Amino acid sequence: MPFTSIRSKLTAWYVLLLGLILVLFSLMLFFFLSKRLYESVDNSLTVSARIVARSTQINNSRTPLPGLDLFFDQFMGFGRDKSYKIYDGSGNIGSLSKNFDGSQFPLSEIAYLAALKGGTSYETFTIADNHPIRVITMPVIRGGKLANLVQVGTSKKVVVDTLKNLKIILLTAVPAVLLLPFDPQLQ
Repeated sequence: MPFTSIRSKLTAWYVLLLGLILVLFSLMLFFFLSKRLYESVDNSLTVSARIVARSTQINNSRTPLPGLDLFFDQFMGFGRDKSYKIYDGSGNIGSLSKNFDGSQFPLSEIAYLAALKGGTSYETFTIADNHPIRVITMPVIRGGKLANLVQVGTSKKVVVDTLKNLKIILLTAVPAVLLLPFDPQLQ
């Protein structure tokens, strides 16, 4: 008869308690890591959008400063996983990064209305092959009027893949750890 001895009952309680602790730890780890990774993407987008917005303010136009694409390619990660678009105050595209297909993420009505009020918005779009793109839309205000809109997008694929791998590790490691203390002789 299984679990008749005190030793086997204690082992079962130990495994149950350990399992509960590991599941709670895994859930907390996954939650906080995913939150931090997504915050990191948004922070990176904010910095990039500010640089693009600043470049439009320097020369008072819809186009960024000459050499901005090269700067982004080398220092900010544009060309590999980031793209930008600059709109005029009416929502017409004025400039975009050389690696950018204008249809990848459109200017949504929600983002445009938020920009008219001076607000920055974040959105997530899905493009080909369920590829998630995170986008920031930031207004450039001159004289109390919307002069430009800056939109910067980056892939969330690295974050999604990292969280997927973590999930696989946790789903295999927790059961493996719980099976280790099991001793068939205790039954």
